[in-house]
Amino acid sequence: MDGGYDLLLLTGESATQSAVHEASNASAQIGARLQLCSDLSEMSTLLAERSAPVALVDIDPRPMESLAALESLIVQHPSTRFVTLCHEFRNDIVLEAMQIGARHCLVKSAIKDDLAAVLGRLVRDAKGGSRDAGRVVTVLSARGGCGATTVAVNLAEELRLQSERRTLLIDLDQNYGAVGTYLGLEGQFGIADILATEGVVDGELVASTAAPFNDDLHVLLSPVSVDFSNPSRLDFAGLDRALVACRQAYNDVIIDAARVPHDVAAALAKASTMTLIVFELSVIDVRTTRNMIQALMDRGVSTERLFAVANRYRKRPPLLRPEDAEEALTGTEVLRLTNDFTSAMKALNYGQPLAKVAPRSPLRKDLAAIARRVEDLSPSALQSMAGGEA
Repeated sequence: MDGGYDLLLLTGESATQSAVHEASNASAQIGARLQLCSDLSEMSTLLAERSAPVALVDIDPRPMESLAALESLIVQHPSTRFVTLCHEFRNDIVLEAMQIGARHCLVKSAIKDDLAAVLGRLVRDAKGGSRDAGRVVTVLSARGGCGATTVAVNLAEELRLQSERRTLLIDLDQNYGAVGTYLGLEGQFGIADILATEGVVDGELVASTAAPFNDDLHVLLSPVSVDFSNPSRLDFAGLDRALVACRQAYNDVIIDAARVPHDVAAALAKASTMTLIVFELSVIDVRTTRNMIQALMDRGVSTERLFAVANRYRKRPPLLRPEDAEEALTGTEVLRLTNDFTSAMKALNYGQPLAKVAPRSPLRKDLAAIARRVEDLSPSALQSMAGGEA
């Protein structure tokens, strides 16, 4: 990378020094020049003399005291990405590291395997990134049980398959944590931790917090999936910067936004390439969907990229037709998802997307068609997304 860069390391352990040296030399693309520091004061002096994109700080043997001392250095040098190294991965250590603005917390036993990839991402982030910000799709629901989570999970998988790039699912369900339940995922951290972070929130923090379903599909878990008995509350004041960070790290960001407040739904819609309201063809669902659309419009949301999704649609004449719903929804386009209960339940029971367990399902084909609509959106649509982008 442009002749290499300075990598600062503070540690008193020879084994940690050797592991970092080996990992930093593991890839010719990294080309880091390792500079040892005896203490935080020396590291501060070196950072004042010349900038370094990444600094590694060993916080053992007293991690909480070391983090408290490190906080001021992170504040003084916002252009440097700080990584903490420790022997033990504890919740309180990781949470405190996130709060003071550290970009990654790495267990020493994983240095040889993981540090090279971490350095590559952090240096790329420090130099301003190498790709356009990703797209956001928000999935709202007219009521519980209408299938919004099934839509969100499978749309994320279809976008991942079409783009062949990393996709992020965000579960904002504060009641049931439906995405984590669907995919059988558990974790120690999730979207609540990202929203509550007081320090810098960037793509690296998001990527290290998300739970991997596979190599290219990651999930920011609901607080309920992290701790069902005592879930954290979601602090939506940090939503805008969290979305910016998510789009830095992932090609597509799909948000399952069941039962969020109207103001939050509007903020998500304004930041989204496409917003879907999932409903069924019933009078009560159509009325609720119409009210939701009006509430979004009242908060300044354009209907240009707002779509209603009629789930569990049957070709047999229903009480309400999609055309009737479209008329009632003041012209909002209604997309249809075939009623394929057998395939949907098979995917749910196996904890896998439809593309994996029922690739020929008509429901899967309908969802793939929506994913292509997202893919086909013009670059100008992305550039017109809400402000605050990095």
